[in-house]
Amino acid sequence: MDLTSLLYFQELAKELNFTKAAENMHTTQQCLSQNIKRLEDKYGVQFFERKPRIRLTTAGKVFLKTVQHMLNTEEELRAELSYISENQCGNIILGIPAGRAHGFLSIIMPAFSDLYPNVALVVKEANSQTLEAFLSNGEIDIMIGSRHSENALSDPRFRYVSLLQESLYFLVSDSLLSRYFPEDLTSQKQHMSQGVRMRELMDMPLVMDPDRSRVHKRVEQLFTLENKKPNYYIRSYHGSSLLTLCQQGYCALFILQMILHTTVDQQPDIRNKINIFPLTDPFLKNEVILVYRKDRTLPKYLNHFIKLTMEIFATYFSAKI
Repeated sequence: MDLTSLLYFQELAKELNFTKAAENMHTTQQCLSQNIKRLEDKYGVQFFERKPRIRLTTAGKVFLKTVQHMLNTEEELRAELSYISENQCGNIILGIPAGRAHGFLSIIMPAFSDLYPNVALVVKEANSQTLEAFLSNGEIDIMIGSRHSENALSDPRFRYVSLLQESLYFLVSDSLLSRYFPEDLTSQKQHMSQGVRMRELMDMPLVMDPDRSRVHKRVEQLFTLENKKPNYYIRSYHGSSLLTLCQQGYCALFILQMILHTTVDQQPDIRNKINIFPLTDPFLKNEVILVYRKDRTLPKYLNHFIKLTMEIFATYFSAKI
């Protein structure tokens, strides 16, 4: 695409006067007319009505929107390439819960580092409420965390971007499942693959966090509502790392959607070794958010990091498991 012709088109669409547009672009009326004619011939439509006065046609109005988008994209690209060529340096201090950090960083950093090789990422791991305090006092530049009823996260100085309405999944082997549903395992698996309530799984041995994380605290509240006591097999901060025990039928475990995506990517054959059931209890839903300060000017590389983060959550972590 000839960017010069697009610039001429945009200027004429603004001025609706060949003389004025040509002067603004430091060219002749003849050169301006030739470029407009070249565009109209290329697309087989007229972008301007010439009589009784110059004005955009319907096709011209549609084309103008596309041209403005293309020129804006070109300008952004020039700015990014200029940044890279100037070898600028910087830091991004990211706050993120420990359980989410590994999967997210392994996806975003290759793409980000290619564009900004001289920008270092510093990671601070903590829960969402602690991270919000870090953001408030300037210890971090940006955070990825969770927002839920116990943790509203609504500081007016912050911009909150919803990244993912996250589900919780239940991982259990065939051997363990058959101990609790011995009569018709196949139909039970078909039923649960569409979604299952926690009350159907409460008798199984479970892996849980020892300090009752928010997710596991909610699970325990569901047990209380059903007047049941959880059957703990292991209490560990690294439940997802105990997947082998789960596959061998010793226990079942809970895993967040974001962490599950990374696990499935790293172990593509996991579906053949274990059942992955989405939990449908609304009480267990979770919103993943990105937060940064509205009252601070963000450097270009941080704006790009934010944009990449939103794209990754929209395409990767939101995809069907």
